[in-house]
Amino acid sequence: MGELQQQREPLVDSYLAAVLSGDRVTALVLMREALAAGIPLPLLYQDVLQPALYEIGRRWERGQIDVATEHLATAITRSVMDQCVSIVKPLPSGPPTILATCMSHELHELGLRMVADSLELDGWNVLYLGANMPLDPIVALAVQYRVAGVIVSITLGKQARPVYELAQALRQSPIGATVKLLVGGQPFHRISGLWRQVGADGTAPDAIGAVEWVRSQVPLVREPPLPVMARWDAVLTTLDQNRALLLGLVADQLTYTIPLLAVPPTATDFAREHQRQMYDALASLHDTVQAAWVHEQVLVDEFVWAGRVLTRWGVTSEHVAQMIDCYVSTAQTLRPWEPEAQRVLEELRDYLHHLARTTFPATEGP
Repeated sequence: MGELQQQREPLVDSYLAAVLSGDRVTALVLMREALAAGIPLPLLYQDVLQPALYEIGRRWERGQIDVATEHLATAITRSVMDQCVSIVKPLPSGPPTILATCMSHELHELGLRMVADSLELDGWNVLYLGANMPLDPIVALAVQYRVAGVIVSITLGKQARPVYELAQALRQSPIGATVKLLVGGQPFHRISGLWRQVGADGTAPDAIGAVEWVRSQVPLVREPPLPVMARWDAVLTTLDQNRALLLGLVADQLTYTIPLLAVPPTATDFAREHQRQMYDALASLHDTVQAAWVHEQVLVDEFVWAGRVLTRWGVTSEHVAQMIDCYVSTAQTLRPWEPEAQRVLEELRDYLHHLARTTFPATEGP
């Protein structure tokens, strides 16, 4: 950090000269060299990119650069951020914890992007919506994913009113009792207490401050260690090879313990129809598990989709927990598994329960 303090001014000047002249390569090299020297990306955001962007904005306001140059410098900075993040940022797992967005008519999103990147580097999963988002979709997505926090950035004081409306809408939503709202941007820095007036829970001056605030205010539900999907391959293969037998055994056990599936009362053979729908529901769960072959995020997405299907059949979150337990316990009896395979099945059970807790509630309802 001390090294960056000494280099900050010349680094900002060099970066500024590069982006104002349209030299994307030099701008990227400057940032990569700083990363290679061990300077954390959030610190580079705070001490290099943010001051450079502020200076670009000031020069545009004074008429020292035209709008095309301002847009070019911003576009280069966005590209540099993309490149740097691809080098250092891990991919958080599971559903989003934090939603980050700009409101309608707010087109300046790079400051918010710095916050989102810094949070993901800190282990948070961020649903990043970017610029110019209307109020209703923001609230809808926050509720859908049951996020614990919402972050909004503005550049002009007149945009404080939409933030106030967002705060009110969040408080009246199903997550209103728990969700935290963090606001940032120049108006909140210049006007003391404005964040309280708009109904937010706090403000932060920069990305590092935002990370510190989120750490203190939002409970971080750490994901279970990501399964190494390669370790699951042999078990998934065996389960799929025995698909019909496995699903039939589980359906026999659950047909009469989960009675709420949507079987028409007029069905000529109620029991048979009920068992068929139970089999189909379990097949949906099984096929979702097989998505782990592709990528962990695909498994998450498939689980959300399967949840929407199951709710239409009358399956509740409690039923899903029963289905998971019965599915895995029955799988354990299919053959004499090696100890490592038994551990994989236990991982599978724990991970499916985790997904059920964090994604299924968002899909409940008609």
